[in-house]
Amino acid sequence: MLSRRTNLITAAIYEALLSEPRVASGVPVWLRGRRLWSKRALILKNLERLEHERLQILPVEVISKVALGAATLRQIEIDYAKRFTKMKISLENIVDPNLKGGVKIKTPDTQTDATLDRVLIRLKQHLGL
Repeated sequence: MLSRRTNLITAAIYEALLSEPRVASGVPVWLRGRRLWSKRALILKNLERLEHERLQILPVEVISKVALGAATLRQIEIDYAKRFTKMKISLENIVDPNLKGGVKIKTPDTQTDATLDRVLIRLKQHLGL
C-alpha cells in the first residue's frame, strides 16, 4: 500500500510523463534523490494502474497450476468483457505449480479464489479440523 505522499508523487510523475515523455530518463535519478528508490516497485505498479485506467484496460490475472488452454482463457475473457463492457480486457495466465488445482482470478479491485487449496481450507473449517 502506498502512502498518501507516495501516491501524490506517483500522480505527479505520471502527469509529467504524459506531458513530456522525455522525463522518463530522469525519474530514477529523481527517485534516488528523494530517497524513494526503495519504493520504485510500488510506484511503478501504481503508474501502470494509472495508465490502465486512462486507457480503460482491465488487467486480469488467471493463476492456475498448469497453463490453461486458449479456449478456457477466451471464455474467461468473454465473461469479463460482458461484466466490464467499457473496458478492454488484458488477460494473463500465470502458472503457480504450488497450487493443487483450480484457478484464482485477480483484477485490481477483486480476487476470486476457486482453487482446490481454498476448498480444502473451507472443508477443514466446516468440519472443525
